[in-house]
Amino acid sequence: MDKKQLIIATMMVVALLTFFDFVSFRVQVGFLNITLLRVILLGICFFLIGQQIWNKEIIISHSAYINYVLLFFIVWILYGTLQITWAIDKRAAIKEVYYLSLFFILVYNILRLLNSKFMFTQINRFLYYVAIFFIVFAIVELHFNIHFPVSRVVAQPDLYNGVRRATATFYNENDFSFYLVLIAPMFLLNILYKKGIERLWNVLFVGAIFYIVIANDSKLCLIALLTQVIALWWLNQKAKVRKLSVAALFIFAIFFIIFKWSYLQHSYSLVKQQLYSGSGSTFIRKELIFHGIDFFKNSYFLGIGPGNFETNISIATAGKGINGIFNAHNWWIELLANYGLIIFSLYVTMFLLLLIQLHNIGKSNVTTYSYYGKLFLISFIGFVFASASSSNIFYTWYQWLHFALALAIINIYHTPSSPCSDV
Repeated sequence: MDKKQLIIATMMVVALLTFFDFVSFRVQVGFLNITLLRVILLGICFFLIGQQIWNKEIIISHSAYINYVLLFFIVWILYGTLQITWAIDKRAAIKEVYYLSLFFILVYNILRLLNSKFMFTQINRFLYYVAIFFIVFAIVELHFNIHFPVSRVVAQPDLYNGVRRATATFYNENDFSFYLVLIAPMFLLNILYKKGIERLWNVLFVGAIFYIVIANDSKLCLIALLTQVIALWWLNQKAKVRKLSVAALFIFAIFFIIFKWSYLQHSYSLVKQQLYSGSGSTFIRKELIFHGIDFFKNSYFLGIGPGNFETNISIATAGKGINGIFNAHNWWIELLANYGLIIFSLYVTMFLLLLIQLHNIGKSNVTTYSYYGKLFLISFIGFVFASASSSNIFYTWYQWLHFALALAIINIYHTPSSPCSDV
């Protein structure tokens, strides 16, 4: 086994453990856990840092953006550590900083190891087959009510009252639907890039993804999927077609408002009813957002501390939560409330620059770069909406793996020695 094959095999194990780490050993150190995935990541990290010191390498990447991201993570970890001093729940704060450090190590390892198009495409093909397995298993879940032991459907069956949901190796159906949004562009793009039976195969899996998300009743993830379809169509149209499309959409919107005014009124009334009746998901999310903004303002824009949103909600509602809900259910509000203006602003800047970088790569004449640039661009467009669907995506390992892979293709694209031919 040569060096490249060893790296690919190691990264496949790491990728697989981001889903199945629950089957490995778990050692309790205080209130923190050590698992096989974390041992592997730390071992790789120490080796790579030692190698970097030995070779006297200071700059990780030839991309200024990648170096900015790595610096941002270091600032984020240091600021989160500082916040422990004023966080109400110091245990939760320490735990989140610990996990943030692990996610940074994951990003660092992938950037250092996946430094060629060949290795990068091999890992992504592997994740494509993993996604196929989860989609097929999700169909089985919905029809036969069979689940992995980590699923909330198994742990708290009374919450579902016989209603079937698909969760795969995730905690609940919203977390799994969020994952499906991230990987959906793999199948969407293959409809354009593949031919014959392979194209039909991917059409069927796109349909299956929509079916699962609808069955899971994850509305924001459904909106994210529809947005991704529109984004894909838009990215593959010429400028003239885009202008005509905008004009057609504007005309359609006018006619829809005229002829479907009663439907719009009904939808508005339903949302308004939930807001004022003090019940329903719309009301709960509205209250969580307002509380999050209050936490942000009351902390003098410094943030209430890592992982402290739930504790502050509990205090603000005398332990009752918002209809029993304590999690933010919105990545952006959670980030703002927990970490304050500095980290939130840096993260949003990083995210917007990520979209710009991926869009530029997506315009490449090299098929490999064009494909993966569009794939991750469309994926993170969906992320904007889907990230507000789950109760908490911070601890979702695949989110960070997906982000690291997006950074990896940017890093490879900007590497001078990177070959410009397709793999």
